[in-house]
Amino acid sequence: MYFLIGMIHDVDASRDMAQDIFLSLWENHTHLTQVQDFSAYLFQIARYTVYNYYDHLCVEEKYIIDYLTKHSACYVLEEEVLFAKELSEHIDTVVRKMLPGGKKCMC
Repeated sequence: MYFLIGMIHDVDASRDMAQDIFLSLWENHTHLTQVQDFSAYLFQIARYTVYNYYDHLCVEEKYIIDYLTKHSACYVLEEEVLFAKELSEHIDTVVRKMLPGGKKCMC
């Protein structure tokens, strides 16, 4: 577990990884008879688990960036439409309040 903590610098995530590794070992214990050096085998599993962890973080980060980029653009567009609608309503209100001669000039 110290190897995992040293690689990812997150104690909770390291504990989760260690638990996943040992669960995987338990589920595939029939294959362990073929392993000659268990310590090296365990190290390899831990190393690839760390690689997968960082790969997952990269994918997650790309997804978040794409999501925020798409939705922030939609938000700005919706905000502009709302602003234009409010501005149009305000102009209509001002025109209605004008004297009849002033309305002829504006329309």
